Amino acid sequence: MEQDWFQIEKGVRQGCILSPCLFNLYAEYIMRNAGLEEAQAGIKIAGRNINNVRYADDTTLMAESEEKLKSILV
Repeated sequence: MEQDWFQIEKGVRQGCILSPCLFNLYAEYIMRNAGLEEAQAGIKIAGRNINNVRYADDTTLMAESEEKLKSILV
């Protein structure tokens, strides 16, 4: 099997503390600009609708039903 090698010139190093911070900054931007409002879908916790939870570079989308979850993704 032949493989082409390439030089990495930009980005953050593996394990860099900056990586999860940048991920969450961009994820927040995407969620806000995707038109995904709190009231659209999610589960109610302490009077607020929560539709996504993020930690480091993991994201979980939440909804009350499969149909509502599909509406978040579409």
